[in-house]
Amino acid sequence: MHWLTGYFQRRKSRPQREADLALQRIRFGMLNTLDAHCDKPPIRLDAAIQRADDIMALWHLRQDLMNAISASKGEVVAQAAMATVSELFRGHIPSMKR
Repeated sequence: MHWLTGYFQRRKSRPQREADLALQRIRFGMLNTLDAHCDKPPIRLDAAIQRADDIMALWHLRQDLMNAISASKGEVVAQAAMATVSELFRGHIPSMKR
């Protein structure tokens, strides 16, 4: 069945492939930020980020990420980290124009 997955992956339109790549890039950035700034990353938040199936779901998890970092490293560090994470969404969220 592996070949079938590859077939459907190739059949996706270019915009869909780009959206999938953006989703993965944002997810990876959020998980890296969580790991880098939390001594013991919350398991539920980690799982929620990994399970998010679209960019808007990740967008709504930013507050939870901010709270986790703030609890671990403080508000100033959390704000700086979230500025970087928020930049990942530029061009993918209607309220964040390019």
